[in-house]
Amino acid sequence: MCSKEKSLPGHPLNFFVSISISEILDYRPILLRNTLPNKPTKTNRFYQGELITEGLFYGIIFFNTEIVTTLRQNSITITNVAIDGTFKCLPNHPSDLRQLLTVHIIFNNMSFSVVYACLTRHTQAAYACVMQYVLSLHLPYSNEVPVQVITDFESGLRNAIRIVFPEWQQVGCSFHFNQLLAIPHLPANGHRYPNIRGFSIADGLMIIKAIAIEQQVFEELRPVFNYFDRYWMGVVGPEGFSVHGFNHRTNNFVESFHASLLGYLGVHPPLWTFYDLIRSVENTTRLELSQILNGQQVRRRFVSSRNRNNIVIENALQDILNGAGEYASPVWGRSSHTKKVDVALNESCRLITGCLKNTPVEQLYILSGIAPPPIRRSTQADWERTKITLDPRHRMYGITPQLPRLKSRKSFMNHTKAISSTHPEVERTTRWRNEISSTTSWVPNESLPSGHNETWPVWRTLNRLRTGIGRTKDNLIKWGLLDSTDILCICGEVQTMQHIITCTDCSQTCTPEDIHKGTSQGINVARIWAEII
Repeated sequence: MCSKEKSLPGHPLNFFVSISISEILDYRPILLRNTLPNKPTKTNRFYQGELITEGLFYGIIFFNTEIVTTLRQNSITITNVAIDGTFKCLPNHPSDLRQLLTVHIIFNNMSFSVVYACLTRHTQAAYACVMQYVLSLHLPYSNEVPVQVITDFESGLRNAIRIVFPEWQQVGCSFHFNQLLAIPHLPANGHRYPNIRGFSIADGLMIIKAIAIEQQVFEELRPVFNYFDRYWMGVVGPEGFSVHGFNHRTNNFVESFHASLLGYLGVHPPLWTFYDLIRSVENTTRLELSQILNGQQVRRRFVSSRNRNNIVIENALQDILNGAGEYASPVWGRSSHTKKVDVALNESCRLITGCLKNTPVEQLYILSGIAPPPIRRSTQADWERTKITLDPRHRMYGITPQLPRLKSRKSFMNHTKAISSTHPEVERTTRWRNEISSTTSWVPNESLPSGHNETWPVWRTLNRLRTGIGRTKDNLIKWGLLDSTDILCICGEVQTMQHIITCTDCSQTCTPEDIHKGTSQGINVARIWAEII
């Protein structure tokens, strides 16, 4: 017998005979074994104990507290949560187990499983016990907007969330909603509709025209209408199943995680195999989160938008915001070749804004809501210097900078300084605003300006109107792309970027301030000229 097998209790198939899951707790030292066995500490253990409320045992729970530390150190606030359960991944013994409930957070358009609960019941009390534990974790939830939690329509789970987290906004999974609404009312084997053999889609389409003109159509659908009005409108409510305006409308990504988990764990694995493999999954999750925070893209993002242009903009924006342009920049940021990286970043900002190549670079970064690369790199380097100054555990703590041997050398210690801001984002924005001239109306901010929710042609045109550089006739003549005799607008005036927003022949006019602020008048003007400039 190998040493690993000797360290474990008896195999569940012959050891856990006619016993309850609570007797697993007799082997708590094994469950408390750290995710990284060579570093056994109490701060990052995986097994967190049993779920007990009012003397009733509901299961056991797993969570690594390093997740909370990582989120707080990187100032990440949680705005989206997803919760769902699975059954086939549970250990084969003991038989008290009923489901594995997982809690996911969504960051950077990716889901990360953080809490695993093996439950003995499907009741509201069991779910409330899990939610109370999640509440005790003090995860860094967003204070600006309500946290959106995506679940299916299991009433016990939704009620438990509503009790423990009344401020959360519950989002019903659109996929589950469509299934629950349609499947209970589909006729089995065509008994209600004998003309449709086996209720196949092909046969159903053939008979749609026939049943649509019959007078009994409404009577046939009345049970469906009554059911929808009674349960979905009366019990669940429109706010419980409507996904209008939400970025994440289904929890299919959680279902996908459970499917991959099943492929990794197998169907009902032995207890200790389940524990070892679930620890490995959790370790991989933390590794992926660290890679994302370091600016690396580790897997395909799940994207909620159906607009391809929005996908391109989102990917380009997230790559820059996550440090794709300043990864490890405290090391290489003072090199003479650094500007070569800026070229790619400038192109990304042009892609995000839709502006033409003649647009000044500083305007591109303001419209993208991204600080210029030199500011991002210098802030990142100074933030690393701040860590050295404040953290006695740092290996470079207390090191005295040495004089450079050559004037061309720009060492890290001699060209960085500690900053007083609480977070690099604050320092970055401050430096950016100080660099912009006080005479300009542009106010730098790390967020997209108004109008970014419009369609791609409107968003692109709005930005070109803001910068004053677009494909108007005066510019096309200047660039040699149009005959100089064709310079007039439809109203008879010279067509310039300043003129088109006040053109009297257009159904809507506005002021430069409307364009800059993205008011309804400015957006309407952008719609008119969307396919022209």
